[in-house]
Amino acid sequence: MRTSAEELLGRRRAPLPGWKDDAACVGDERFYDRDAVTAATIAHQRRVCAACPVTADCLIDALAHERVEPGWQVSTRGGLLARERRHLTKRTRTEKP
Repeated sequence: MRTSAEELLGRRRAPLPGWKDDAACVGDERFYDRDAVTAATIAHQRRVCAACPVTADCLIDALAHERVEPGWQVSTRGGLLARERRHLTKRTRTEKP
């Protein structure tokens, strides 16, 4: 069964204020070195995201700002890679009545 954005995030449309302060990736350079994206880096990012208390907020923010902040497309955000986020938004748009 595929997950839609609404199933993943609930009905929230905006991240909670101050969510970035609680992000597990704060200070972790493996999330911000865009020139060193490897399978090991992605696996590390996914582990960090899986344990993060603000994964949903991060994903909401990524989906809202990704088109205007191109650098984020190479990193895991909200537990998803850029291609997974694009697929999620495309599927959500086509599922709406």
